[in-house]
Amino acid sequence: METVLFSHSYFMRFDPKQWVTGQPYPPLATIGAAALLRENGFRVGLFDTMFVEDPEEVRPLLEVQRPDFLWFMMMGSTI
Repeated sequence: METVLFSHSYFMRFDPKQWVTGQPYPPLATIGAAALLRENGFRVGLFDTMFVEDPEEVRPLLEVQRPDFLWFMMMGSTI
């Protein structure tokens, strides 16, 4: 069974407005994608970057879990 580790690209610490208000948003699209793959036979994990201080914090998890695939959900914004 193949393993996929999901994560997303949103670090609230780097969003001054959201950091001040302290209102996190759940990574719903990432969670949904992980659920879809789990339903189709994949083993999945989730690394939530919401309160992470440094992107390098995912490294220990990668070394322990050694997933077959690492998938980052990228977010875009409009002005």
